[in-house]
Amino acid sequence: MKVRIHYSFLILLLLSLFTSQFIPFLIFFISILLHELSHLLWAKIFNQKIVSITITALGGIIDISFRKISKFKLLIIQFAGILTNGIIYLIVYNGPSFKYQEMILNFNLILIIFNSLPIFPLDGYLILTNILSMFCKFQTEYMISLIISSFCLIVLSFYAFKLLSIALIIIVIYLLYKNIMLSFQRDYYLLQRIIQRN
Repeated sequence: MKVRIHYSFLILLLLSLFTSQFIPFLIFFISILLHELSHLLWAKIFNQKIVSITITALGGIIDISFRKISKFKLLIIQFAGILTNGIIYLIVYNGPSFKYQEMILNFNLILIIFNSLPIFPLDGYLILTNILSMFCKFQTEYMISLIISSFCLIVLSFYAFKLLSIALIIIVIYLLYKNIMLSFQRDYYLLQRIIQRN
């Protein structure tokens, strides 16, 4: 298993140090790390091969080479990150007050909402495609999930520009790029889905 640190993460780390935002960066990074580790843990429990882990400014990317696995087990792996952030939120919310409590709550709530969006390549999209695969053929699943992903991305884009949030606009641009690549790599994507199902 390869572990990579993307240059975007190093840039964000340096910016946090120079702008006295290291504590918020650290809390956000730990929240993301626990999210990704929960995907990793369940993938390992279900004997799936972890190819690589890449840490980026926008979170972690785990490349899992799925072997024969049931849709239910796959759903557990896909949902594990959101569930972990939910558990962290509930524990901190119901615990005693402390200095960074609100920050931890806000970061984990953002991760829950953001990762629940059915936009490629977020967890919500993977959960959506897994559920659709129970009822649809490959091509239908691909088209429905791509349409839903594109629609949600358009809505998120309007929201980002309405807020004039630079961070959210950068995330939207990244997601837009990933969705464009997905639409151009239709045959490759469908081949991956066939391999996963067999």
